[in-house]
Amino acid sequence: MSQVIRIVLAGIGGYGENYVRSLISREQKGDPLRLVAVVDPAADRSPVDHLVADRPCFADLSTCLDQYPADLVLICSPIQYHMEQINAALDHGAHVLCEKPMCATLNEALQLIGRQQQSGKQVGIGYQWSYSPAILRAKADVLAGRYGDAQVLRTRVYWPRSQAYYDRNHWAGHLYSSDGRPVFDSVLNNATAHYLHNMLFFLGSTLNEAAIPEKIESRLLRAFDIETFDTALLRMEKSSQAGPVTLALAVSHSPDRTLDPSLDYRYSKGRLTVEDYRLRGYRTVSDPSTDSEIVEEIDYGPIIGSDQVADKVDALLESVRQGTPPVCGLLTASAHTAVVATVHQQSETLVLQPPQYQLIQNDQGTWRVVPGLADLMDRFIDTLELPASLADALRDPASGQ
Repeated sequence: MSQVIRIVLAGIGGYGENYVRSLISREQKGDPLRLVAVVDPAADRSPVDHLVADRPCFADLSTCLDQYPADLVLICSPIQYHMEQINAALDHGAHVLCEKPMCATLNEALQLIGRQQQSGKQVGIGYQWSYSPAILRAKADVLAGRYGDAQVLRTRVYWPRSQAYYDRNHWAGHLYSSDGRPVFDSVLNNATAHYLHNMLFFLGSTLNEAAIPEKIESRLLRAFDIETFDTALLRMEKSSQAGPVTLALAVSHSPDRTLDPSLDYRYSKGRLTVEDYRLRGYRTVSDPSTDSEIVEEIDYGPIIGSDQVADKVDALLESVRQGTPPVCGLLTASAHTAVVATVHQQSETLVLQPPQYQLIQNDQGTWRVVPGLADLMDRFIDTLELPASLADALRDPASGQ
Protein backbone atom coordinates (compact mmCIF):
# COMPACT_ATOMS: atom_id res chain seq x y z
CA MET A 1 0.00 0.00 0.00
CA SER A 2 1.30 3.44 -0.91
CA GLN A 3 2.41 5.88 1.82
CA VAL A 4 -0.51 8.18 1.02
CA ILE A 5 -3.64 6.04 0.83
CA ARG A 6 -5.30 6.45 -2.56
CA ILE A 7 -9.07 6.28 -2.18
CA VAL A 8 -11.90 6.01 -4.70
CA LEU A 9 -15.42 6.66 -3.43
CA ALA A 10 -18.41 5.09 -5.20
CA GLY A 11 -21.61 6.94 -4.35
CA ILE A 12 -21.58 10.54 -3.10
CA GLY A 13 -25.30 10.94 -2.45
CA GLY A 14 -27.24 9.77 0.59
CA TYR A 15 -24.93 8.34 3.23
CA GLY A 16 -22.05 8.88 0.81
CA GLU A 17 -22.27 12.58 1.64
CA ASN A 18 -20.81 11.75 5.06
CA TYR A 19 -17.86 10.03 3.41
CA VAL A 20 -17.16 13.04 1.21
CA ARG A 21 -17.19 15.44 4.15
CA SER A 22 -15.02 13.18 6.30
CA LEU A 23 -12.43 12.50 3.60
CA ILE A 24 -12.13 16.12 2.49
CA SER A 25 -11.81 17.24 6.11
CA ARG A 26 -9.06 14.72 6.75
CA GLU A 27 -7.20 15.76 3.62
CA GLN A 28 -7.29 19.37 4.77
CA LYS A 29 -5.91 18.32 8.17
CA GLY A 30 -2.99 16.62 6.45
CA ASP A 31 -3.94 13.00 7.07
CA PRO A 32 -2.07 10.62 4.73
CA LEU A 33 -4.96 9.85 2.42
CA ARG A 34 -6.19 11.23 -0.87
CA LEU A 35 -9.57 10.97 -2.56
CA VAL A 36 -8.31 10.47 -6.11
CA ALA A 37 -11.68 10.03 -7.86
CA VAL A 38 -15.39 9.53 -7.30
CA VAL A 39 -17.96 7.33 -9.01
CA ASP A 40 -21.58 8.40 -9.28
CA PRO A 41 -23.70 8.69 -12.45
CA ALA A 42 -25.87 11.27 -10.66
CA ALA A 43 -23.10 13.19 -8.90
CA ASP A 44 -24.56 16.57 -9.85
CA ARG A 45 -27.60 15.82 -7.67
CA SER A 46 -25.54 15.39 -4.51
CA PRO A 47 -25.46 18.29 -2.02
CA VAL A 48 -21.69 17.74 -1.65
CA ASP A 49 -20.88 17.68 -5.37
CA HIS A 50 -19.08 21.02 -5.03
CA LEU A 51 -16.65 19.54 -2.51
CA VAL A 52 -15.33 17.09 -5.10
CA ALA A 53 -15.69 19.27 -8.18
CA ASP A 54 -11.91 19.13 -8.64
CA ARG A 55 -11.82 15.31 -8.62
CA PRO A 56 -12.37 13.10 -11.65
CA CYS A 57 -15.91 11.71 -11.66
CA PHE A 58 -16.99 8.52 -13.41
CA ALA A 59 -20.25 6.69 -13.99
CA ASP A 60 -18.61 3.25 -13.73
CA LEU A 61 -16.22 1.96 -11.06
CA SER A 62 -14.19 -0.35 -13.31
CA THR A 63 -13.56 2.44 -15.79
CA CYS A 64 -12.49 4.70 -12.94
CA LEU A 65 -10.05 2.16 -11.49
CA ASP A 66 -8.56 1.51 -14.92
CA GLN A 67 -7.41 5.13 -14.95
CA TYR A 68 -7.03 5.88 -11.24
CA PRO A 69 -5.62 2.94 -9.24
CA ALA A 70 -6.70 2.89 -5.60
CA ASP A 71 -5.48 1.28 -2.41
CA LEU A 72 -8.96 1.46 -0.91
CA VAL A 73 -12.38 1.63 -2.53
CA LEU A 74 -15.27 2.96 -0.44
CA ILE A 75 -18.72 1.89 -1.62
CA CYS A 76 -21.82 3.89 -0.69
CA SER A 77 -23.89 2.96 -3.72
CA PRO A 78 -27.41 1.50 -3.65
CA ILE A 79 -27.68 -2.11 -2.45
CA GLN A 80 -28.12 -3.56 -5.94
CA TYR A 81 -24.63 -2.43 -6.99
CA HIS A 82 -22.68 -3.68 -3.96
CA MET A 83 -21.73 -7.09 -5.35
CA GLU A 84 -20.69 -5.74 -8.74
CA GLN A 85 -18.60 -2.94 -7.25
CA ILE A 86 -16.92 -5.08 -4.58
CA ASN A 87 -15.88 -7.48 -7.33
CA ALA A 88 -14.62 -4.61 -9.49
CA ALA A 89 -12.50 -3.27 -6.64
CA LEU A 90 -11.02 -6.70 -5.90
CA ASP A 91 -10.33 -7.24 -9.61
CA HIS A 92 -8.26 -4.05 -9.53
CA GLY A 93 -6.29 -5.08 -6.46
CA ALA A 94 -7.94 -2.72 -3.97
CA HIS A 95 -9.13 -3.26 -0.44
CA VAL A 96 -12.80 -2.44 0.16
CA LEU A 97 -15.05 -0.82 2.74
CA CYS A 98 -18.68 -1.17 1.66
CA GLU A 99 -21.66 0.28 3.45
CA LYS A 100 -24.27 -2.14 4.76
CA PRO A 101 -25.72 -4.46 3.73
CA MET A 102 -22.95 -6.34 1.93
CA CYS A 103 -25.34 -7.32 -0.88
CA ALA A 104 -28.96 -8.19 -1.59
CA THR A 105 -29.08 -12.01 -1.40
CA LEU A 106 -27.43 -14.90 0.40
CA ASN A 107 -26.23 -16.32 -2.92
CA GLU A 108 -24.45 -13.04 -3.66
CA ALA A 109 -22.96 -13.11 -0.17
CA LEU A 110 -21.49 -16.58 -0.66
CA GLN A 111 -20.02 -15.57 -4.02
CA LEU A 112 -18.42 -12.48 -2.50
CA ILE A 113 -16.91 -14.45 0.38
CA GLY A 114 -15.28 -16.84 -2.08
CA ARG A 115 -14.04 -14.03 -4.30
CA GLN A 116 -12.53 -12.13 -1.37
CA GLN A 117 -10.70 -15.22 -0.11
CA GLN A 118 -9.18 -15.72 -3.56
CA SER A 119 -8.12 -12.08 -3.81
CA GLY A 120 -6.18 -11.84 -0.56
CA LYS A 121 -7.59 -8.35 -0.06
CA GLN A 122 -9.56 -7.10 2.91
CA VAL A 123 -13.26 -6.31 2.63
CA GLY A 124 -15.05 -4.59 5.51
CA ILE A 125 -18.78 -3.94 5.71
CA GLY A 126 -19.93 -0.74 7.39
CA TYR A 127 -22.30 -1.89 10.11
CA GLN A 128 -21.24 1.16 12.07
CA TRP A 129 -21.97 -0.19 15.54
CA SER A 130 -19.42 -2.97 14.95
CA TYR A 131 -16.73 -0.28 14.72
CA SER A 132 -17.85 1.62 17.82
CA PRO A 133 -15.22 1.59 20.59
CA ALA A 134 -18.02 1.32 23.16
CA ILE A 135 -19.52 -1.71 21.44
CA LEU A 136 -16.14 -3.39 21.03
CA ARG A 137 -15.22 -2.87 24.69
CA ALA A 138 -18.53 -4.34 25.82
CA LYS A 139 -18.25 -7.31 23.48
CA ALA A 140 -14.72 -7.98 24.73
CA ASP A 141 -16.11 -8.07 28.28
CA VAL A 142 -18.84 -10.49 27.18
CA LEU A 143 -16.27 -12.76 25.52
CA ALA A 144 -14.15 -12.64 28.68
CA GLY A 145 -17.12 -14.03 30.62
CA ARG A 146 -17.69 -10.95 32.74
CA TYR A 147 -21.43 -11.03 32.06
CA GLY A 148 -21.88 -14.78 32.06
CA ASP A 149 -23.92 -16.61 29.45
CA ALA A 150 -26.25 -14.86 27.01
CA GLN A 151 -29.92 -15.51 27.75
CA VAL A 152 -32.24 -12.99 26.06
CA LEU A 153 -31.36 -10.16 23.65
CA ARG A 154 -34.08 -7.58 23.01
CA THR A 155 -34.09 -4.68 20.53
CA ARG A 156 -36.72 -2.07 19.65
CA VAL A 157 -36.51 0.69 17.01
CA TYR A 158 -39.66 2.66 16.16
CA TRP A 159 -38.72 5.14 13.47
CA PRO A 160 -41.60 6.77 11.55
CA ARG A 161 -40.78 7.59 7.95
CA SER A 162 -42.72 9.86 5.62
CA GLN A 163 -43.68 9.06 2.05
CA ALA A 164 -40.62 11.04 0.95
CA TYR A 165 -38.41 8.30 2.39
CA TYR A 166 -39.79 5.82 -0.13
CA ASP A 167 -39.95 8.37 -2.94
CA ARG A 168 -36.30 9.45 -2.60
CA ASN A 169 -35.12 6.97 -5.24
CA HIS A 170 -36.39 4.21 -7.54
CA TRP A 171 -35.44 1.25 -5.36
CA ALA A 172 -36.52 2.07 -1.79
CA GLY A 173 -38.91 -0.61 -0.54
CA HIS A 174 -38.48 -2.70 -3.69
CA LEU A 175 -37.58 -6.36 -4.14
CA TYR A 176 -35.83 -5.68 -7.44
CA SER A 177 -34.56 -2.58 -9.20
CA SER A 178 -36.01 -1.37 -12.48
CA ASP A 179 -33.30 -3.27 -14.38
CA GLY A 180 -33.98 -6.53 -12.54
CA ARG A 181 -31.21 -6.48 -9.94
CA PRO A 182 -32.13 -7.86 -6.50
CA VAL A 183 -32.47 -5.18 -3.81
CA PHE A 184 -34.75 -6.51 -1.04
CA ASP A 185 -34.77 -3.09 0.58
CA SER A 186 -36.79 -3.07 3.79
CA VAL A 187 -36.76 -1.77 7.33
CA LEU A 188 -34.63 -4.84 8.20
CA ASN A 189 -32.17 -4.41 5.36
CA ASN A 190 -31.63 -0.68 5.56
CA ALA A 191 -32.39 1.79 8.37
CA THR A 192 -32.47 -0.75 11.22
CA ALA A 193 -30.01 -3.26 9.76
CA HIS A 194 -27.35 -2.14 12.25
CA TYR A 195 -29.43 -3.23 15.22
CA LEU A 196 -30.32 -6.68 13.91
CA HIS A 197 -26.68 -7.21 13.01
CA ASN A 198 -25.53 -6.03 16.43
CA MET A 199 -27.52 -8.81 18.12
CA LEU A 200 -25.85 -11.39 15.89
CA PHE A 201 -22.48 -9.70 16.41
CA PHE A 202 -22.71 -10.00 20.20
CA LEU A 203 -23.32 -13.74 19.86
CA GLY A 204 -20.17 -14.23 17.80
CA SER A 205 -17.52 -16.43 19.41
CA THR A 206 -14.70 -13.95 18.69
CA LEU A 207 -14.49 -10.17 18.47
CA ASN A 208 -14.88 -10.19 14.68
CA GLU A 209 -17.52 -12.90 14.31
CA ALA A 210 -21.31 -12.97 14.27
CA ALA A 211 -23.68 -15.88 14.80
CA ILE A 212 -26.66 -17.08 12.77
CA PRO A 213 -29.70 -18.23 14.79
CA GLU A 214 -30.95 -21.74 14.04
CA LYS A 215 -34.59 -20.75 14.51
CA ILE A 216 -36.16 -17.64 13.00
CA GLU A 217 -39.84 -16.67 13.19
CA SER A 218 -41.25 -13.38 11.97
CA ARG A 219 -44.34 -11.26 11.51
CA LEU A 220 -44.26 -8.63 8.78
CA LEU A 221 -46.57 -5.85 7.68
CA ARG A 222 -46.62 -2.83 5.45
CA ALA A 223 -48.72 0.29 5.62
CA PHE A 224 -46.79 2.04 2.85
CA ASP A 225 -47.31 1.16 -0.79
CA ILE A 226 -44.05 -0.77 -1.20
CA GLU A 227 -43.05 -4.27 -2.29
CA THR A 228 -41.34 -5.40 0.91
CA PHE A 229 -42.36 -4.41 4.46
CA ASP A 230 -42.04 -1.42 6.77
CA THR A 231 -42.53 -3.33 10.04
CA ALA A 232 -40.93 -6.54 11.31
CA LEU A 233 -41.17 -8.57 14.49
CA LEU A 234 -38.53 -11.29 14.76
CA ARG A 235 -38.16 -14.01 17.36
CA MET A 236 -34.98 -16.04 16.99
CA GLU A 237 -33.13 -18.72 18.92
CA LYS A 238 -29.43 -19.56 18.94
CA SER A 239 -28.12 -22.66 20.66
CA SER A 240 -25.28 -22.42 23.17
CA GLN A 241 -23.61 -24.68 25.72
CA ALA A 242 -25.60 -22.95 28.46
CA GLY A 243 -28.91 -23.39 26.64
CA PRO A 244 -30.81 -21.57 23.90
CA VAL A 245 -30.46 -17.80 23.58
CA THR A 246 -33.62 -15.92 22.59
CA LEU A 247 -33.43 -12.84 20.38
CA ALA A 248 -36.43 -10.52 19.99
CA LEU A 249 -36.43 -7.62 17.53
CA ALA A 250 -39.24 -5.15 16.78
CA VAL A 251 -38.67 -2.44 14.16
CA SER A 252 -41.03 -0.21 12.20
CA HIS A 253 -41.32 2.79 9.90
CA SER A 254 -45.08 3.14 10.48
CA PRO A 255 -45.44 3.16 14.28
CA ASP A 256 -47.67 5.46 16.28
CA ARG A 257 -44.82 6.31 18.62
CA THR A 258 -41.14 7.09 18.10
CA LEU A 259 -38.41 5.18 19.90
CA ASP A 260 -34.71 5.42 19.11
CA PRO A 261 -32.70 2.19 19.34
CA SER A 262 -33.43 0.56 22.70
CA LEU A 263 -31.38 -2.52 23.53
CA ASP A 264 -31.56 -4.84 26.53
CA TYR A 265 -29.19 -7.82 26.42
CA ARG A 266 -29.63 -10.14 29.40
CA TYR A 267 -26.87 -12.46 30.62
CA SER A 268 -26.62 -14.85 33.55
CA LYS A 269 -24.44 -12.37 35.47
CA GLY A 270 -25.74 -9.04 34.22
CA ARG A 271 -27.10 -7.05 31.30
CA LEU A 272 -26.16 -4.51 28.66
CA THR A 273 -28.47 -1.65 27.70
CA VAL A 274 -28.54 1.10 25.11
CA GLU A 275 -30.71 4.17 25.66
CA ASP A 276 -30.14 7.57 24.06
CA TYR A 277 -27.26 6.01 22.11
CA ARG A 278 -25.26 5.31 25.27
CA LEU A 279 -24.12 1.80 26.19
CA ARG A 280 -24.12 0.74 29.82
CA GLY A 281 -23.42 -2.54 31.53
CA TYR A 282 -24.70 -3.87 34.82
CA ARG A 283 -23.05 -6.97 36.23
CA THR A 284 -23.22 -8.85 39.48
CA VAL A 285 -19.90 -8.99 41.32
CA SER A 286 -18.74 -10.01 44.78
CA ASP A 287 -18.09 -7.32 47.37
CA PRO A 288 -15.27 -8.60 49.62
CA SER A 289 -15.96 -5.93 52.23
CA THR A 290 -19.48 -7.19 52.90
CA ASP A 291 -19.14 -10.77 51.64
CA SER A 292 -22.16 -10.18 49.42
CA GLU A 293 -23.02 -9.51 45.79
CA ILE A 294 -23.52 -6.04 44.37
CA VAL A 295 -24.44 -4.68 40.93
CA GLU A 296 -21.57 -2.87 39.26
CA GLU A 297 -22.44 -0.28 36.60
CA ILE A 298 -20.08 0.22 33.67
CA ASP A 299 -20.53 3.23 31.40
CA TYR A 300 -19.05 2.20 28.06
CA GLY A 301 -19.86 5.60 26.62
CA PRO A 302 -21.66 6.90 23.54
CA ILE A 303 -22.05 4.47 20.68
CA ILE A 304 -21.82 7.12 18.00
CA GLY A 305 -18.48 8.92 17.74
CA SER A 306 -17.71 12.31 16.25
CA ASP A 307 -16.72 10.78 12.89
CA GLN A 308 -18.16 7.33 12.24
CA VAL A 309 -16.70 7.32 8.74
CA ALA A 310 -13.19 7.82 10.10
CA ASP A 311 -13.73 5.02 12.64
CA LYS A 312 -14.62 2.58 9.87
CA VAL A 313 -11.94 3.69 7.41
CA ASP A 314 -9.19 3.64 10.04
CA ALA A 315 -10.27 0.22 11.35
CA LEU A 316 -10.15 -1.25 7.85
CA LEU A 317 -6.74 0.28 7.14
CA GLU A 318 -5.41 -1.03 10.46
CA SER A 319 -6.57 -4.54 9.61
CA VAL A 320 -4.72 -4.23 6.30
CA ARG A 321 -1.53 -3.10 8.05
CA GLN A 322 -1.75 -5.88 10.64
CA GLY A 323 -2.84 -8.55 8.20
CA THR A 324 -5.80 -9.40 10.42
CA PRO A 325 -9.48 -9.85 9.46
CA PRO A 326 -11.65 -6.72 9.67
CA VAL A 327 -13.82 -6.41 12.75
CA CYS A 328 -16.81 -6.70 10.41
CA GLY A 329 -15.77 -8.59 7.31
CA LEU A 330 -17.87 -10.45 4.78
CA LEU A 331 -18.40 -13.55 6.90
CA THR A 332 -19.48 -11.45 9.86
CA ALA A 333 -21.81 -9.31 7.75
CA SER A 334 -23.31 -12.34 6.02
CA ALA A 335 -25.07 -13.34 9.25
CA HIS A 336 -27.42 -10.38 8.77
CA THR A 337 -27.94 -11.25 5.10
CA ALA A 338 -28.76 -14.86 6.05
CA VAL A 339 -31.42 -13.79 8.55
CA VAL A 340 -33.03 -11.34 6.12
CA ALA A 341 -33.04 -14.01 3.39
CA THR A 342 -34.79 -16.46 5.72
CA VAL A 343 -37.41 -13.88 6.64
CA HIS A 344 -38.20 -13.26 2.98
CA GLN A 345 -38.40 -16.98 2.23
CA GLN A 346 -40.68 -18.03 5.06
CA SER A 347 -42.91 -15.08 5.87
CA GLU A 348 -45.89 -13.43 4.26
CA THR A 349 -46.44 -9.71 4.64
CA LEU A 350 -49.71 -8.36 6.00
CA VAL A 351 -50.79 -5.50 3.72
CA LEU A 352 -52.75 -2.89 5.65
CA GLN A 353 -55.57 -0.79 4.27
CA PRO A 354 -57.38 2.18 5.82
CA PRO A 355 -58.56 2.32 8.58
CA GLN A 356 -55.83 -0.10 9.69
CA TYR A 357 -53.46 2.82 9.19
CA GLN A 358 -54.01 6.57 9.38
CA LEU A 359 -52.82 8.96 6.70
CA ILE A 360 -51.32 12.01 8.40
CA GLN A 361 -50.21 15.11 6.52
CA ASN A 362 -48.27 17.97 8.05
CA ASP A 363 -45.58 20.45 7.08
CA GLN A 364 -42.99 17.67 7.35
CA GLY A 365 -44.66 15.36 4.86
CA THR A 366 -47.19 12.56 4.50
CA TRP A 367 -47.07 9.72 7.02
CA ARG A 368 -48.78 6.36 7.40
CA VAL A 369 -49.30 5.55 11.06
CA VAL A 370 -50.66 2.27 12.45
CA PRO A 371 -52.67 2.87 15.65
CA GLY A 372 -51.67 0.53 18.46
CA LEU A 373 -48.60 -0.79 16.67
CA ALA A 374 -46.02 0.45 19.17
CA ASP A 375 -47.91 -1.11 22.09
CA LEU A 376 -48.21 -4.38 20.16
CA MET A 377 -44.46 -4.43 19.56
CA ASP A 378 -43.79 -3.57 23.21
CA ARG A 379 -45.89 -6.57 24.30
CA PHE A 380 -43.95 -8.86 22.01
CA ILE A 381 -40.62 -7.63 23.32
CA ASP A 382 -41.79 -8.00 26.92
CA THR A 383 -43.38 -11.45 26.59
CA LEU A 384 -41.19 -12.86 23.78
CA GLU A 385 -44.41 -14.22 22.24
CA LEU A 386 -45.17 -13.37 18.63
CA PRO A 387 -48.80 -12.54 17.83
CA ALA A 388 -50.53 -15.45 16.14
CA SER A 389 -52.01 -12.89 13.74
CA LEU A 390 -50.90 -9.29 13.36
CA ALA A 391 -54.28 -8.35 11.91
CA ASP A 392 -56.13 -9.79 14.91
CA ALA A 393 -53.66 -8.26 17.37
CA LEU A 394 -54.10 -4.79 15.87
CA ARG A 395 -57.88 -5.12 15.83
CA ASP A 396 -58.13 -6.60 19.33
CA PRO A 397 -54.94 -6.42 21.44
CA ALA A 398 -56.28 -9.04 23.87
CA SER A 399 -56.42 -11.63 21.06
CA GLY A 400 -52.93 -10.96 19.75
CA GLN A 401 -50.85 -13.33 21.83
